[in-house]
Amino acid sequence: MRILYLVPDFKIGGVTTVVQSIDAGMRANGYNSKIICLKELDSANFENLKMNSKFDLIKALYRLRKIVSEYKPDIIHSHTIYSHIMALLYKILFNKNMVIINTEHGSFVDSQNNELIFKIYKFLSSYASKITFVSNFSATTYLENKIVLQDKVIVIYNGIDPQEDIIDKYNIIELKNEFKFCYVGRFSQEKNVILLIKAFEKLQ
Repeated sequence: MRILYLVPDFKIGGVTTVVQSIDAGMRANGYNSKIICLKELDSANFENLKMNSKFDLIKALYRLRKIVSEYKPDIIHSHTIYSHIMALLYKILFNKNMVIINTEHGSFVDSQNNELIFKIYKFLSSYASKITFVSNFSATTYLENKIVLQDKVIVIYNGIDPQEDIIDKYNIIELKNEFKFCYVGRFSQEKNVILLIKAFEKLQ
């Protein structure tokens, strides 16, 4: 079986980590897989569709058609909404029999109701073979806002490699008589760790 993974980019983050882990796991189990990025990258390790703006959409679709024609995947597995839309447009325009799996890593919030990208996905999502979510909460937010259909939805939590040694990847800080909490994730603005610290400060 051949699997083509479609991701927006390959910046450091949760989506990248998950896709790399899935890709490595599938390869280890004898599957043939390939990762394609929407955006143009400096790295030569991954093919990309050179989609740096919405004006590149048509050319990017034809680049995807060429890659699919040469690689001949059995499944296109997309991650995050822009990749979903690209994969579903490919299916509608070029190959109605292609199996498309969308994996959504986030949750839908009310403020996104008026965003065009989600309106487009709401229209296209019925063409997906299955839509997976990383949590029940995430799936529920999309279902309650009628973005996806119930019969398309599967919840599959993010996994970890049980063979990976993580013992040496953390430091234990001894704090006597102090409140302790553990944050697991990367330090970046969107994670808003500062808000978490301020919230705990108020609890004190």
